[in-house]
Amino acid sequence: MGRAAKGRQPTNPLPWVEPADARAMAAIPFELSREASFVETPCLGDEFVGRAHALSHPGLAGPVAYLAGFALTPLLRDLPPGRTLLEIARSWTDRMPLESGLAIAAWLINHRILVGPANRE
Repeated sequence: MGRAAKGRQPTNPLPWVEPADARAMAAIPFELSREASFVETPCLGDEFVGRAHALSHPGLAGPVAYLAGFALTPLLRDLPPGRTLLEIARSWTDRMPLESGLAIAAWLINHRILVGPANRE
């Protein structure tokens, strides 16, 4: 085993989120908040600062381009409304493991970026 692989930790671990209710995962439909928008923002690349598409929302301290190493804009831009948390995470499995998708979707719900029927305006 090479040195880089030994004890390797993800560079951007997923932030801790409240555990999701299993019933909500299977039953409650979510959609992108009307307050969410996509903006261009400076973003650190491999070596230089460039521009990246990012998610902007009043519930965030500032625009977020990546979460746990995954670009948020491509995940959310074409997300159809009315999908459950589990359906959302499954739709991302071509880009990430299901567990990562569930954690990202839960984070988005906790920050009111994905909203259920009770939170729609």
